[in-house]
Amino acid sequence: FIFHKSSDLSTLYEHIPKDILPPELGGNVPFTNEHWAKNIDKIEENYYYYLSNNFMKSRRKNKTPTSS
Repeated sequence: FIFHKSSDLSTLYEHIPKDILPPELGGNVPFTNEHWAKNIDKIEENYYYYLSNNFMKSRRKNKTPTSS
């Protein structure tokens, strides 16, 4: 995770290539609803994967995920 607090985007480009950034950040990747839909689909896929694999299962003996 990169936190960029400068208005000079050239320092951002040292960490993230322009060719993967949207135009509002000086990049050249067009944003479309198709890209948005693909990202949402991937998020949902991962969500259901973790649910189906007991992601919230406690690793501590005799403890539930919400117990202290």
